[in-house]
Amino acid sequence: MSTQTNHERVLSELERVFSENADKRIYVLGATCVGKNYLLRDLPHCVDLDQIIMNSLPQDIQKRLVDLDGLGDEAGLEAVKIWNENKQLSKVKINRGQPVFGAEAFLDCDLLVYLNIDETTHKKRATKRGFSLEFVLQHKQYLEKKLAQVEVPVITIDVSSPAKDYGPPK
Repeated sequence: MSTQTNHERVLSELERVFSENADKRIYVLGATCVGKNYLLRDLPHCVDLDQIIMNSLPQDIQKRLVDLDGLGDEAGLEAVKIWNENKQLSKVKINRGQPVFGAEAFLDCDLLVYLNIDETTHKKRATKRGFSLEFVLQHKQYLEKKLAQVEVPVITIDVSSPAKDYGPPK
């Protein structure tokens, strides 16, 4: 019987994909509350799209976004609005060997890794983080609709698990 946690399983799958595709520019896409930030903690060679964009914005706009942190749905919608107004997403470039994790856009890449999650797990994580289930499910549906239109290979990794197995320790 395996004692590997879901987090370890997902990390292992991601590392395998990254290793097998080291010559590619990889974008890891997942809806709000699938666990991207939690995964990034253990993947130091990966980059957070939010951080790339945040660092490229003027200081006053960075402050506005920091002030929104933790406000759930409103913060996410406001951040995307600010990024779009400042045309930051079009400037993001993915480098080989430095996969980028994000939820906001479809970036120019050679391989897209989609972090899929079941509705039950998604609901638990959304509730834990203060997001409405409607918001996270709509976001996931939007991404999946866009995924059907991409022209690059897509690898799907299931990140579903009980919320207690996949969040930061209490």
